[in-house]
Amino acid sequence: MHGLDRSLVEHGLALKPNARPVKQTPRHFAPEINIKIKEEIECLIKEKFIRTARYVEWVSNIVPVMKKNGKLRVCIEFYDLNNATPKDEYFIPIADMLIDSAAGNEILSFMDDYSRYNQIFFAEDDVAKTAFRCLGALDHLSTFDSIKTYLSQAPIMANVRSSELLKLYIAATGNTIGFMLAQDDENGNERAVYYLSRVLTDIETRYFPVEKLCLSLYHACMKLKCYMVAKSVKVIAQTNLVVKGQVITGFLVDNSKGLNDQGANIVDVEINYWKLYFDGSKHKDGAGVGILIVSPEGIPSEFLFELKYPCSNNVAKYEALILGLEILIDKGALEVQILGDSQLVLKQLSKEYKCNNETLQKYLVTAWELLTSFQKVSLVHIPRIHNEIANELAQIASRYWVRPKTLKKLSSIHQILVPANEREVLCVDEWEDSDWRKPIAHY
Repeated sequence: MHGLDRSLVEHGLALKPNARPVKQTPRHFAPEINIKIKEEIECLIKEKFIRTARYVEWVSNIVPVMKKNGKLRVCIEFYDLNNATPKDEYFIPIADMLIDSAAGNEILSFMDDYSRYNQIFFAEDDVAKTAFRCLGALDHLSTFDSIKTYLSQAPIMANVRSSELLKLYIAATGNTIGFMLAQDDENGNERAVYYLSRVLTDIETRYFPVEKLCLSLYHACMKLKCYMVAKSVKVIAQTNLVVKGQVITGFLVDNSKGLNDQGANIVDVEINYWKLYFDGSKHKDGAGVGILIVSPEGIPSEFLFELKYPCSNNVAKYEALILGLEILIDKGALEVQILGDSQLVLKQLSKEYKCNNETLQKYLVTAWELLTSFQKVSLVHIPRIHNEIANELAQIASRYWVRPKTLKKLSSIHQILVPANEREVLCVDEWEDSDWRKPIAHY
């Protein structure tokens, strides 16, 4: 559109300091009115008199006005915008000026309206305030063309080649996770093999970014295990995380069922860390803890302890963790993976949750002190269904769940008489032979 140069003059739209942007409620019109509005809007766009806009704060509605000749005039309802602009206290006597300037002349020129040479533009910062909504009338041709272009260039799925490395791309946003399995073809061009995404649940949206990436990896392994078993896979994430194929296959073995003989060619993964499963049980008749420790060689050891003092369910879980850590220290473990279904204990241990309970704070400090005895510690929150053994041991120790087949485990229950934060550490080796406590401690 022709008009005066912006460097020469331009309109400004001042707003009141306390004015808040308003988006008017959408209006709907009859189909025949929509057709005429569409024609008028497309004509204005073609002449570059208006333009499309996104992410605007002010949105007004169209007011169609039918003229006497049957044509439709598109007007904009700037009611809210007008209320947000300060009023001019000194009106310009435009009528008097027009009459005085036209007096004594035969012809009055309206060049500004007809030829558009003297149009004055709005300031760029104020253009978005004049945005209006045109539901059902404006055909976004450019958007439609971009969609057609994207669909015409959609990735074509390729077959997996046994001789090439697989690439697994994982990504996570605030509300979604996605992954794509790719592989290079014979020409070295990357081709997509499979891709998928899903929306996170309300609980999953509160995961940390790293946890969301792990969830994306888990989801990919479950969906693509038929592709990834016994093959080298390179995992590429937003954090530039690279994982060897042996780790992926080990992950599939631990989390897949019904693979039959597909795992026969899987390379063994060397594991040199201990696993500690813990749980606590508290009911009206007693409390107990259950501990399952798995050695690096895969040898499980079960421990049951009955708590002979009043405590809460969270205290019982902390007792299970502390007793498990003490057992691992006695066994000389240096690297440990702690697995439990108590999100409160694990999150407080990792300082993601704040501990406001004075009783639990004492147990938390004790657990932190024990963790300093290890070279490497990892905390893993698992569902209760994956912590069944420790949960069952805790229920047996608390006498909550005793069945005929579990009666033999009652004899292996040890009793804990005082809380962990009140127990003293007794070092028998440092006592003299004449100390009367040494024979008792040995006993």
